[in-house]
Amino acid sequence: GEIGDLMRIEIKMILRNKRPKTMLYVSIVFLAYGFIFYAKENLDNYLMNTFAGLILTSIFAMNYGQFIFSWESSFFDSYITNKISPYSYIKSKYLFFTISCLLSFIITLPYALISYKIGFINSALLLYNIGISSIVLILFGTYNSNRIDLGRSQFMNYQGTGFTQFLIIIPILALPALIYLIFSFFDVPQYSFYTLGILGVIGIAFNKYLLQMATNQFIKRKYKMAFGFRQK
Repeated sequence: GEIGDLMRIEIKMILRNKRPKTMLYVSIVFLAYGFIFYAKENLDNYLMNTFAGLILTSIFAMNYGQFIFSWESSFFDSYITNKISPYSYIKSKYLFFTISCLLSFIITLPYALISYKIGFINSALLLYNIGISSIVLILFGTYNSNRIDLGRSQFMNYQGTGFTQFLIIIPILALPALIYLIFSFFDVPQYSFYTLGILGVIGIAFNKYLLQMATNQFIKRKYKMAFGFRQK
């Protein structure tokens, strides 16, 4: 249906344009960094494993999601002038992030052979990324209003980068760190993963409500976003 068509258009946009395609390739290469994160001396470092799981299960979604909506700046007007449901548009973004997180999790699943804890932690962070991080990316992404030239190289290219990109990452990283510190204070840091997983499940359970909230935010911001995207 409409959501599938929107996702198909987004995938084509990524694969046919230099900057998002380069980001995709870089994200895939970055998945190999697990061999650095999961060195023997780090296997009992719960904080390190938290951030490793968070990043490895969402590396592309997080990198790409920082510029959500800006990727489509050159044809964003067509979305708001045609009869495209805002809810379907937002849900297509959410499902795109969900699928990319699942693929990242599957690709990095062999790291669990190093230690079963890695598989458990990454599973909890996958739920967190699907239920919480994806919604945060969409909500904060409605404040993106900088145009991006899809044909330019990704390397040393700061076009479209602003305060919003840094602001998006703060809540995604800060919440797991805060939860870890709370449980570390009580000397049970491993409970932080249960909490993050539960938060992710709650986010998934209330998915429809959260997506509607993101849609309402998008509707309020879309004309300001469109105005910014027109600026060259």
